[in-house]
Amino acid sequence: MTKRRITLSAVFVSITVLLLLALGGIYWMAAQTPLASIQADPVLVGAGDIASCSSSGDEATANLLDTIPGTVFTAGDNVYGSGTATEFANCYDPSWGRHKSRTRPSPGNHDYNTAGASGYYNYFGAAAGNPSQGYYAYDLGTWHIIVLNSEIAHAAGSAQEQWLRSDLAAQSNTCTLAYWHKPLFSSGPHGNITSFGAFWLALHEYGADVVVNGHDHDYERFAPQNPSGVADPTYGLREFVVGTGGRSLYAFSTIQGNSEVRDSSTYGVLKLTLHPTSYDWVFVPQAGGAFSDSGSASCHGRPTDPTPTHTPTPTHTPTPTPLSTPEIVGTPNATPLAVLAIINWQTNVDADSRVRFRDGVCGVPWMRSVTQAAQVIVHSVVLTGLTSSTAYCYEVQSGNALTNTLWSADQTFTTLDSQVDVYLPAVLKAWILE
Repeated sequence: MTKRRITLSAVFVSITVLLLLALGGIYWMAAQTPLASIQADPVLVGAGDIASCSSSGDEATANLLDTIPGTVFTAGDNVYGSGTATEFANCYDPSWGRHKSRTRPSPGNHDYNTAGASGYYNYFGAAAGNPSQGYYAYDLGTWHIIVLNSEIAHAAGSAQEQWLRSDLAAQSNTCTLAYWHKPLFSSGPHGNITSFGAFWLALHEYGADVVVNGHDHDYERFAPQNPSGVADPTYGLREFVVGTGGRSLYAFSTIQGNSEVRDSSTYGVLKLTLHPTSYDWVFVPQAGGAFSDSGSASCHGRPTDPTPTHTPTPTHTPTPTPLSTPEIVGTPNATPLAVLAIINWQTNVDADSRVRFRDGVCGVPWMRSVTQAAQVIVHSVVLTGLTSSTAYCYEVQSGNALTNTLWSADQTFTTLDSQVDVYLPAVLKAWILE
């Protein structure tokens, strides 16, 4: 009996020792595991339209970056007013410059107010890509990130658009995000900029998930949509306009279709957490800001895999299209009345119609914009809600699915005195307002 007890005791002790050794081994292995292998999914955080020595908004958003780890993006117009080396040193560097070493920037029109955007490229160096291009790509976790340049040629068949298609075709990432300065869709005063349809066509064709822009100084989130602005919950691109980096804020103008969330009262940054097959977004407001926005979505991959409409090669020639590039013929003209005006112009091919205008002197911020989607050659847009005996400035633009014209040169008109308008035949007024 004693021997049996001794044997059982020995077995118990042996098992206990083995368990302790096993647990010790597990603990030792865990201790040797690099922290990098158990880190959280990567974060991409930033905004556009950022720094100015005449604004403290960039300081407020830089303070947010101080508390958010990850890679910082900029959605163009990094420093105002002209992107000079002095402005980068004195206005950008003291705020967002604290995070320069982790920033992957994109340029905007104000950066190019200095010839060749030399202030921008010299400040950011290699992180900004080749100064003759300004577009580049990188991977962040399992995501492929594409940075484009809105300030150089970007129509279908341009060197940049061909590079974009080639880059997309070479990737096998499940999730893709692109950012650049000027948006295809926006409810801000700049409105939709249809020349970026070629970017969207390529991104949609290859199954990209997210687009981030700036230019309009507000925050706007769109539902997933295709390049034509039609809701596409299955394969659509979700666009964020995040021109809230600190320079100033604009009021909204014409609200575009599929716009889900908007705010023009709060500086802030967009924080994107990039999971292997999905992403989370949070708009983080400046200290004391009341507005925020958050959500999650899954990546969707390519609508067709992998048969692109274009076969990208280094010598790619785009498939011929029946569309022609629209051009404005002649000079737009205005027929002003007391509280409205009719803006007329012509294009060489069918295209849509856009007018942006403001009272007083010309320039941003434009007070309002009007868009008519109908594709026509003879354009006639009625501006309503004007003030009598007041000078106005306006510009026109037309576009089709291929590209859009540049905004025309500034044009002016002065509305009539209200007493003169009284004598305008009522039938004519009714015809104008149809």
